[in-house]
Amino acid sequence: MDQQIKELLTQFKDELKQDMNTQRNLTVSEIKESINIINDKIEKLSIKVNQVERESRKRNLIIFGISEEFQDYWDLESFVISFLNEKLHLTLDVSHFDFVRRVGKFQENKARPILFGLTQLRIKFIIIKNSPKLKGTNVKISEDYSKEVLQ
Repeated sequence: MDQQIKELLTQFKDELKQDMNTQRNLTVSEIKESINIINDKIEKLSIKVNQVERESRKRNLIIFGISEEFQDYWDLESFVISFLNEKLHLTLDVSHFDFVRRVGKFQENKARPILFGLTQLRIKFIIIKNSPKLKGTNVKISEDYSKEVLQ
């Protein structure tokens, strides 16, 4: 009788181990499948975020090399408009701009770049086309690329 109980107990343990292993393997495969689905969603969302960021930066330009003398938004905007009109021989006004602002952290002896958004993509291309007129100055105009594009 003792021997029968031991055999039954051993058989029960073996079946229990097998059931637990089967259940664990099922759980692991379900988790792997969920991770794959989540990774696919993350990849798709990352692509969409990059597209949205690229779209939001599409009409932006950055000016480097302008001193930090303008603290007020309106003064900075007026300066950028005057600068572009004068140096690039354009006829821009306030209606051509969405925003103008400095980017980056203020440092005492370093001028932060000026980021500005234009209302029309066509104006951006005109500015870029005329930017070689700035040769010989410390000022440079560049497109507003995302960090991902710059890498």
